[in-house]
Amino acid sequence: MKSEAPVFRLPFFFLLSLYGVIPLVGLLILADLAFWNGRLRAVLPDHPSRWAPYNWLLVWPHIYASQFTLMDRRYLTEYRSKLSIGLPLACLAGIAAASAHKLGALAFSVVTVYHVISQQTGIASLMMGRPASGFFTAWKYLLWAGFAVALVGISVSFNRSLLAVVVGVLLAATSLCVCGQMRKLRGGVGSLYVLATQGMFLAVVAFFLLGYPVFSLLIPRLVHDTTAVSLYATHDHNRNRLQIHNFFYRLLNRLGFRIPVMWLGLAAGIGLTAATRSWNGFTSLPTVFMSIAFLHYFTEGIVWKRHAAHREFLFFDQPEQLPPPQQAPLPNPMLQRSYWLK
Repeated sequence: MKSEAPVFRLPFFFLLSLYGVIPLVGLLILADLAFWNGRLRAVLPDHPSRWAPYNWLLVWPHIYASQFTLMDRRYLTEYRSKLSIGLPLACLAGIAAASAHKLGALAFSVVTVYHVISQQTGIASLMMGRPASGFFTAWKYLLWAGFAVALVGISVSFNRSLLAVVVGVLLAATSLCVCGQMRKLRGGVGSLYVLATQGMFLAVVAFFLLGYPVFSLLIPRLVHDTTAVSLYATHDHNRNRLQIHNFFYRLLNRLGFRIPVMWLGLAAGIGLTAATRSWNGFTSLPTVFMSIAFLHYFTEGIVWKRHAAHREFLFFDQPEQLPPPQQAPLPNPMLQRSYWLK
C-alpha cells in the first residue's frame, strides 16, 4: 500500500515538554495547601491504579505497542538470535517473579524502575550528542537507585523518616553528578533534559513528603509512557509510510481499520489492555503479564541501540551530533608535523 505521508521527525523539545506535567502538578498541590486546606489531598487515593484512566491508558498499552513494532519480517530476521535468548528468559523471569509473590513483586518493581530510568537517561545522552562521561554514568545508576528506593518505598508504605534520609543522600549524590555533567555541556536541549530528569526525582520525593504519594507514582509513569509511545509512533509511521511492512498493521488495514499507522500501536495496545483486564478468572495471568513485561524490557535494550534496524526509521528534528573519533597522535613529532602539512 502506497502513501504520500512525509517522513516524521520527532522534536526534541516535544520530549522535553512532557516534563511540563511536573510544574502543573506542583501548582495544583500548592493551591490545595494554600487555598483548599488539603481537601484535595484528603480525597486522593494512595496509588494511581485506583483511577480507571490510569489502568486503560498507562503501563500496558505502551508495552503492547512496543511488541507490535517487532512484527515485521526484517526485524524478526535481524533480531532472531537475540529473541531466541530473550523470549525464554522473559518467560522464566515472569514465572519466578509471579511465584515469589512479595519478593518477586519487589524484584519486578526494581527492574521496571531501571527500565524507566534507562529510557530517560538514554534520551538525555542522545540529545547531548556526546558519549557518556563518568559523571553521566554515575548519575544514571544513582538515579536508578534513588527512584527504586523512593517508588518502592512509597508503594509498600515504608518508614517515612528512614526513606527520606536514604533518598536525601541519593538526591544529593545525583545532584553533584548533574553539576559535574553541566560543566561539560554548553547548554542546549540536552542540558535541559538532564535537569528535567533530575527535577522529576526531586518532585517524586517532595510530593511524597507533602502527602501526595499518588502524584509521586504517577509522574514517572506518565512521562515514561508518553515518551515511549511517541518513539513507537514515529518509528511505525516512518517504517510503514510507503509500504506497510508490519504484519498486524497490514491485517488491520485489510479489515478496514483506517487508523493512521502512527496511532495503530497505541490503539491496539488499549484494546488488548481492555481485553486482558476482563480475564479475572485466568489464574496464570500474573505470570503472563510479567513475562510480557520482561520481554518488553529485554527488547527495548536491543531495538533502540545506535546501529539497530529500528533506528533507521527514528528521526528527530535535530541531528545526532557525535564528535568524530579522535585519532591517536603519531609518536614521532616530525611525522606528526609532516602529516598536518599534507
